[in-house]
Amino acid sequence: MRYVEATGRSFEEAKEQALFELGATEETAVVELVEETRGFLGLGHHVKVRATLREEVAQESAGTTTEAPPAEERSASADEGSGAPATEAVSEAEAAGPWVEEVPEEGQPELAPLGRVARETVLRMVELMGMECTVKAPEVSEEEVRIELEGKDVGLLIGRHGDTLDALQLLTAVIANRRVEHGGRVLLDAENYRARRMAMLERLAIQEAQKVKETKQEVVIPDLKPYERRVVHLALRDDPQVDTYSEGEGRNRRIVITPGD
Repeated sequence: MRYVEATGRSFEEAKEQALFELGATEETAVVELVEETRGFLGLGHHVKVRATLREEVAQESAGTTTEAPPAEERSASADEGSGAPATEAVSEAEAAGPWVEEVPEEGQPELAPLGRVARETVLRMVELMGMECTVKAPEVSEEEVRIELEGKDVGLLIGRHGDTLDALQLLTAVIANRRVEHGGRVLLDAENYRARRMAMLERLAIQEAQKVKETKQEVVIPDLKPYERRVVHLALRDDPQVDTYSEGEGRNRRIVITPGD
């Protein structure tokens, strides 16, 4: 059963990170607490959670796995149950196009089928949106699939602060993972946007931390996504002169940089 584990300074922060890495939402995944530790006087709070797709949890509890029967059996059962001719079942399979699970070739990573299906999923969505861009062949490792977008409409596909790109990534991960045997993490990028955004956030974190050191006053950075807040936390983790923590709920959650002890 595939799952993703993530850590944070609170259950909410760890949950948001785990759901993002799994490519799921609270409605489609089960999130459970794995570990929680507290330092002296509550400092150094550490939470680890595990997120699993709900359908996989249900299958595990039932002790069964969902496997598609051979095409011949599907056609036969359709004939017996509805009286529909076998040719209709075949036409439906052909119409499925890129939604057909592929078997990895010898020597390829298990996620190779996920990469192909994910790329076809992105292509379909981009075409439906009427956008002009190129979907590059995905980079596939043992843990994740990376897909790159290029073209004149890339700016529209990224959206404000990457909102559109994140939405496309989530949809791609959910759709593609449902159609392959070996699921995994799907990363969608557009002309290296994510690396550029991460570098910008690291610079912002350092600049705001310097203000905190000079003024001895805390600084608040709002409107960051869970993984973006994590970038700020990590950028300042080894700086003993400042501390960081997240507060608030949902869209109002923000990161706070305070003077160190």
